Formats: sequence, structure tokens, C-alpha cells
Amino acid sequence: AKLPYIEEVTVERKLPNKVIIDVTESTALAYLSLGDENWTIDHNCKVLGKASEDELSNLITVRGISPGTLLIGEQLTTGDGSTAPVDYLAEILYQLQERGLASNVTRIDFSDLDAVKFSYGRKYTVILGSYSEVEYKFGMFVSVMEKLKAGDVGIINLSDTSTAHFSPN
Repeated sequence: AKLPYIEEVTVERKLPNKVIIDVTESTALAYLSLGDENWTIDHNCKVLGKASEDELSNLITVRGISPGTLLIGEQLTTGDGSTAPVDYLAEILYQLQERGLASNVTRIDFSDLDAVKFSYGRKYTVILGSYSEVEYKFGMFVSVMEKLKAGDVGIINLSDTSTAHFSPN
């Protein structure tokens, strides 16, 4: 809790007289609102702290998850104690970060847990659907993005894991 921006620390001893400390830093990736306060989270949904107004424009907005008590340095909890939305959000944030897609995502919407969606590049709404095969769905998303033309705008539906559907606006 005192060092929420530390994700991992490893200590290695090198004989005869050397100690190597390797620190991996957590970075704020998204934020959610509780009342009139905005709280930042990392890709594991660890609460990092209150967001400043300057930070908000560079972070992904998370809607539809009602947070419980937010404890800095601890994983996000929901008001009703359910873990599925938090696990799903963590998987989405991880995939976005690992695939280098996070900078183009403006909002993730959890209003309907069976139809989770996000806004990508101000041009696409991506419907992920329910919490299953998230990594595979992101693989399909990357494939679809490679086939779209620069002027395309619309909805990419990945909820059916057998195929992706694009509906132009």
C-alpha cells in the first residue's frame, strides 16, 4: 500500500559482495469513478491512487463496474463482491497492453457483462461479449484490423468466437 507503483521486485545476490535489486514498475492504464473521484488501476486491476485531471486524458475510462472500497495497492473489488467483472477487466487490460493496443482505446463498457465492449481509435466499437476465450478474441481483433481500410468506421463483433463480424456505420 505504501508503494503501489511497484509491481514486482527481485533481489539477487552475486558473490562475493554484490546485491542486484530489479524493480518492475506498475503503470496506470485505466481509471474508474467512485462518486466524484477518479481512481487509476494498472493492467492487473491494482488500485494505484486518485487520478489527477492531467492523467485522465491518457487513460482508458472504465464504465459499468461499481467499485467497492478502493484500497491503494490492492486489487479492485466490486460493490457486490463479485470477482468475474474484475477478472475480465484485468484480462482485457492485459491483452491491450501486451499487444500495444491500449493507446487507441478510450473506453471499456461493462454495462452488460455478456456484451462487454470497448471504443477503439474513435472509429470502431468492439464487442467482446462474455468472459470466454479473451486472448483468442484479441487475436481475431488484430486480424480484422489488418483487413480494414483507413476510412472504415463501424462495429467489430467478436462475441461469436468462431468468426468476427464487421458492420460499417
